[in-house]
Amino acid sequence: MIDNTSVLIYASTITNRLRYTLDLMLCEFANISVNYTTEKDYFLKYPSAKINYSFDKIANELIFIKSHTLLFEKNIDKKNIDEIFKNSNDEDLFAKVFLCISRYEEYNLKATDFDSHARFSATKSFAQCYGFLQKPMVHIWANKLFTQLENHYPNLIFKKPIYNFQPTFDIDIAWQFKNRSLLRSSIGFVKDAIKLRFFSVNERLKSLNNNYSDAYDTFGTIKSIHSGEVQPIYFWLLGDYGRFDKNVYWKTPALQNLIRETAKENTVGIHPSYKTNRNNKQLLKEIKRLETITGQKITQSRQHFLKLSLPDTYRKLIAAGISDDYSMGYSDNIGFRAGMATSFYWFDLERDEVTNLKIHPFQVMDVTLKNYLKLSPEAAINAVKKIAEEVRAVNGEFCTLWHNTSLSKTEEWNGWTKVYEEIVNSVTPLSFLVF
Repeated sequence: MIDNTSVLIYASTITNRLRYTLDLMLCEFANISVNYTTEKDYFLKYPSAKINYSFDKIANELIFIKSHTLLFEKNIDKKNIDEIFKNSNDEDLFAKVFLCISRYEEYNLKATDFDSHARFSATKSFAQCYGFLQKPMVHIWANKLFTQLENHYPNLIFKKPIYNFQPTFDIDIAWQFKNRSLLRSSIGFVKDAIKLRFFSVNERLKSLNNNYSDAYDTFGTIKSIHSGEVQPIYFWLLGDYGRFDKNVYWKTPALQNLIRETAKENTVGIHPSYKTNRNNKQLLKEIKRLETITGQKITQSRQHFLKLSLPDTYRKLIAAGISDDYSMGYSDNIGFRAGMATSFYWFDLERDEVTNLKIHPFQVMDVTLKNYLKLSPEAAINAVKKIAEEVRAVNGEFCTLWHNTSLSKTEEWNGWTKVYEEIVNSVTPLSFLVF
C-alpha cells in the first residue's frame, strides 16, 4: 500500500543523532512522518518514498545520500567539521544540518574562541568561515532534499510553512534617571558632575519632577509601532545591581507596575542577569521575582549579554523550569547562528538526547548593527531587510532583538526609532498589518 505521508530511511544503525536530524527536516519542516529500517530487503521492497542513508548504494534506489560517520558516532571530534564542509563532493545534507542545529562547534572550546564576555564569537563560527552566516542553510539544505523527494515521489504530501515575524525586547534599563533610589541617583549625580557631564546632571535634576519624561521610557512608542497580531515578547532584567546589571531595583513599585501592565497584553520572560552564569540560585531567584510580580508561570528566557555556554546554560534553564529560550544569536554579527529560521528543540550533545527546551533563534540585534558593525541607520535598514528576505524565502520566522533604550531620543541612538519603524513595516506579514 502506497503511503504519501511518510518517508522510510535505511541506515546501518539508527541513532539519536539521526532521528533528531530527520525529525527536524521532515517532521517539523514538512509534516512528513519518518520510519526507519536496518533491513536491506525490507527497504528494497518498500513501495513508497524512501532514502538510503549509508556508505554504499544497495541497488538502484532513487535517493541515495552517502553518509559521513558523524551521525553514527557519540564523540565530539572537531575534525568532522572541516571534513564535511571542505569536501565539495560530500553531499551529506544530514550531517551538515546536524552540525548546525546541535551547535557541535560550541563544545570543548578554547580560550581564544571567546570574546571578553566569554561568548562564542561569530568570527569563530564555521558559518562565517565558510561564507553562509547570512543564509538559513538548514532550510536551504532541507529544501534541496524536498526537491529530490518531489521529483521522485510526486504524490508525497508536504506541509507548506508560513512566514512569520516575532519582535522581542530586552529591558535592561527601564528608565535612564527616573525611579532610581536616592543612593544610586546621588552617586550618579556626583560622577556626572566630576566628569563635567552637565547634560546628565541637568536631566537627573529634572527626573525629580513627577512629570519628567525619561528618555528610556519608550514603552508607549513600542506599543504604537506594533499592532494587530504581531506583538513583542519582553524580557525583564531583575538581577541584583552590578557592573553589567544596572536595571532599576526590582522591588520599585513603578517597575513592578510597568511589568504587570506589559504582561496583560504581551508575553513576558526573564532576562537572566550577568551574575546568573556563576550562580544557579540567582537564576531561580530572578525567575521567582518575575513570577511574583506578574502572577504568571515564567517559562521564557533570554540571557543578558547573550551569555550562552553549552551545555551548561541550557541545562540550568531546563532545571529552572524554562521551556523556551531566545538567546540563539550572535552579538558581533547578524545572521543565523544555528542555520535556522524557525524554533527547534535543543539536543544535548554530551548526553546524546533531545531535550524539551525549545530554542528560538533571532537574526538581528540593534546593538550589533550600530556598535559592532558600525552601520549607519540607512545601512542598518538595508542589512536587516536582506536578512528578512532570506527568512521569507524559506517561510521561516524572522525574529528581532531590540532594546527600549535604542528607541530613545538620546544622542547615541538618534534616528534609530525610524530605523525600527521601517524594519517593522517592511517585515510584518501583510495579513497582520492594520490599515
